Amino acid sequence: MEVMRASEFWDDQAAEFDEAPDHGLRDAAVRDAWAAFLLPLLPPPPARVADLGCGTGTLTVLMARAGHLVSGLDFAPRMVALAPGRRSQQPTTRPTSWSVMRRPRRGSPGPSTWC
Repeated sequence: MEVMRASEFWDDQAAEFDEAPDHGLRDAAVRDAWAAFLLPLLPPPPARVADLGCGTGTLTVLMARAGHLVSGLDFAPRMVALAPGRRSQQPTTRPTSWSVMRRPRRGSPGPSTWC
């Protein structure tokens, strides 16, 4: 899937994305299952963590609540626009930030590999 088409696809999903139990993590059992799966894979807090493909930021906030300093990045602007609202649903005192990834222009300096 070409990058711009993919971002448009996910932007179209943004408004309803967190309605799925596995996406919004509103259910405590689902949130706890994600924490049990994800947090042991991370270094001990407070580690700096990049949440690549953060979507609406639910896992970004989950990691921040565990004590990590998390930056969420996604290429779907509508998803990223919803991310700051996740902090109010899962309060954390740890700083979090969200950014929209942009495709590099041809010839611009940057990483040789984009994942």
